[in-house]
Amino acid sequence: MADLFGRTEQVYAGGLTSDASYMFWDGLPNGGLGLLITQMAIQYQQPVRRIFEIGPWTSVGGAVGQPVYYVAGRPEGTLQLSRIAGPIAALGGFYKRYGSVCSFLNNLFFVSSTGCLSGNTNTLQTLPSINNPPAVPPIGSTGSTGRVGGGRQDPWLGWWMGGVVITSVGLSAQAQDMMVAENVQLMFVALKLYTADANLAFPGQPQNWVPV
Repeated sequence: MADLFGRTEQVYAGGLTSDASYMFWDGLPNGGLGLLITQMAIQYQQPVRRIFEIGPWTSVGGAVGQPVYYVAGRPEGTLQLSRIAGPIAALGGFYKRYGSVCSFLNNLFFVSSTGCLSGNTNTLQTLPSINNPPAVPPIGSTGSTGRVGGGRQDPWLGWWMGGVVITSVGLSAQAQDMMVAENVQLMFVALKLYTADANLAFPGQPQNWVPV
């Protein structure tokens, strides 16, 4: 039977969830636990300039035309955080460490996992050693995942940002709930992508993860 409204029939192709993610800040107690970050936006870009040559036409891959060259500059990244100000010990350390351009290791690691995680019997207590992470399968690997319900499960993905420093901080408050909201702008110099074993309920820091 055709669709009631005469539309192209839709077919369910599967589902996924995004229930698990975390951020680890180098140099902060418990990786920055309790910073109460509610929103994050990462942008990484490289300036690319086109150069046109005044000269003969050229042939590249069977196409003939005026030669154009791309010249790439140095990449740069920006990070925007929204958080709720709370009475935690890590707050002072966060501003002191990440507000100074003289800090040596200002790195941030953001990790996320996609897949149907409902029924997962693993616990956060299975956190591995920092210097002894689990074996890492390739991205998109299939097979046993250790998660109830089976099915395909992608590995953890991790985005590592190096040289993170705060560039601006904004505050706002409302009389309704008296919560102090912060908007923090940061910049960083490098962005790397890592992967880790999908069987792991809560992966550790990025040391020895496999770069993508």
